[in-house]
Amino acid sequence: MKTNIALVSLLALTACAGGGSGGGKPTAVDNIDVNNIPENPLVLKTPNPNTQQTVSFKLDENNKIISVIDDYGEHPIDTDGVSEEYIIELSGSRRDRVTYNLKGHLVGEEGLQYSNFGTLHKTAYAYDVNPGFPNQWEYIGGDYDVFYGGDLSKQIEKPSNGEMTFEGRAEMVVSTTFYPTPYTATDAQLVLNNGNETLNASFPDWYDITITNNTSDGTPMATIGTKNYAWGSENLQGTQLTDVHFDTQYYGENGNITEAVAGASGSLPNNLPIEIVFGGKRQ
Repeated sequence: MKTNIALVSLLALTACAGGGSGGGKPTAVDNIDVNNIPENPLVLKTPNPNTQQTVSFKLDENNKIISVIDDYGEHPIDTDGVSEEYIIELSGSRRDRVTYNLKGHLVGEEGLQYSNFGTLHKTAYAYDVNPGFPNQWEYIGGDYDVFYGGDLSKQIEKPSNGEMTFEGRAEMVVSTTFYPTPYTATDAQLVLNNGNETLNASFPDWYDITITNNTSDGTPMATIGTKNYAWGSENLQGTQLTDVHFDTQYYGENGNITEAVAGASGSLPNNLPIEIVFGGKRQ
């Protein structure tokens, strides 16, 4: 049976021009009506309610993507079933390249069965804007996005008692003054302990990070850990993010939780945003 995944992204993509952001036609993940996604959708929530965006994917009976559905229409997927790239012609002189990459199949031996997470990369191009290279398409800006979610019919309410550990990986986007930078952690873990949740991820080219959600006060916290790269004098170790949002979703069959995804967002000391998604299998 063919189903659909609706993925809610953590960062709203913006139409880029001149290296900055601008308005105009909605981007590839804007304004999708989740209620109108046919059949049984997999819906991904953003932990930051102010930046919730969605996109949907049609799946075949083997849980492989066969098409992407967004504001620009439906786009057939490539044969690998986990990534998609297509060109959006905004006008005769503007086009965007949009690339989706799902990561759920990389978790464990069999991959995630009822949920997914991943990245979206958008690059913007303009035609004949550089006098030195006339009549050519030129790169003028870009953005990264991360998303997560699952099949609502397989989602299970978080238990308030007991302990579970989920091993997997995480994707992150850290914004800078000039451009957002993506990172991947192949070593990430989510622990659920009597309702309290802790997400640990180690990004080789960034820092370790720990995100907690303690049920005693309901306030999530995110703390930057060990620095994992040698260059630069900046050291954020021990820094706590502000305006933290942390959301988890658990999935399985017949009440038995077998996998989980999560999304978190917050702000660095310079008020630049950071977004993280996680997917893991129960150990």
